[in-house]
Amino acid sequence: MAVIHRITEQEYRELALEEPRLELWDGEPREKPPMTIKHGGVSFYLAHALANHVARRRHGSSVL
Repeated sequence: MAVIHRITEQEYRELALEEPRLELWDGEPREKPPMTIKHGGVSFYLAHALANHVARRRHGSSVL
């Protein structure tokens, strides 16, 4: 039987300052997996769409 030391959110925040590739799962710190090409593409598309939306609302035209 494995004993897992769960940490508080505050302990996680302090730990994440030292090691930013960590995320908290059910009180257990884990290393984040690297972003895939597909994930990066979706992030780029979302940022582009959001920038255009904000530009249209502010200026009535597209920036990108």
